[in-house]
Amino acid sequence: MHIIRQHQTSVTLFERNGSVVVFRSMKETLKKLSYSWIASNVGPHFHAFTGAGYVDYQYILRNDVGETITAESFFSLRGKSAGQCRPRRFQRWNGHGPVPGTGRSRVSHYFRNIRYINAKRAAQYLADEGESAPRATRSVNLLPDAWNDLKIYSRRFRSWKQFRKTQWR
Repeated sequence: MHIIRQHQTSVTLFERNGSVVVFRSMKETLKKLSYSWIASNVGPHFHAFTGAGYVDYQYILRNDVGETITAESFFSLRGKSAGQCRPRRFQRWNGHGPVPGTGRSRVSHYFRNIRYINAKRAAQYLADEGESAPRATRSVNLLPDAWNDLKIYSRRFRSWKQFRKTQWR
């Protein structure tokens, strides 16, 4: 079976001084010129009227039929730019120094496997039967669970010494 591809019109870039550049398709035009360049430099005419007045453009894009192509025509073809794909922590990183997000995290909210599950189940079983735990530290209330894994960071700010005007005498 032979698949026939959809026809892609070629795009011609006309410059104000008379030079002409021809691209094979809209995708190639977008790849070579970039959306931001097209939006700022290409207009419907060399001397176009907007609501504020006349604007002079350096370039015009036209397809095979002669229709004018503007930045809005490329809007559906453009994908996510590199800045939009990057996570927020990489937005301001310039490539020098340590890579953000590769070091240890300051706040760890992961849940580790609690090694007291069997003891907790046994204590719960004994409590349901009406018996007491073999030791007081093995009661159901004192054994750790997943909630005990989260650290309480306000404990380091509870000292009165931190709020003194002078830290030493």
